[in-house]
Amino acid sequence: MPHDAKGNVLKPGDRIVIPATVLVVHPGQDYCNCDVEFEYPMPPNAARSRFSTLNTRQVEKVAEAETAK
Repeated sequence: MPHDAKGNVLKPGDRIVIPATVLVVHPGQDYCNCDVEFEYPMPPNAARSRFSTLNTRQVEKVAEAETAK
């Protein structure tokens, strides 16, 4: 049965979030792109957890960046 990273069953029509952290933002005149690192990389290529480039119009911010104390 298809499931998400936490074991929840997935079916057509379900809405999902792909957890990732923005590493770099590439500003442009008409749009921006960003490079991200996925929270749940896929084995056996877990070292390849970074994705470049994602258009910022496709994403929705869910949390502020954490600052060092």
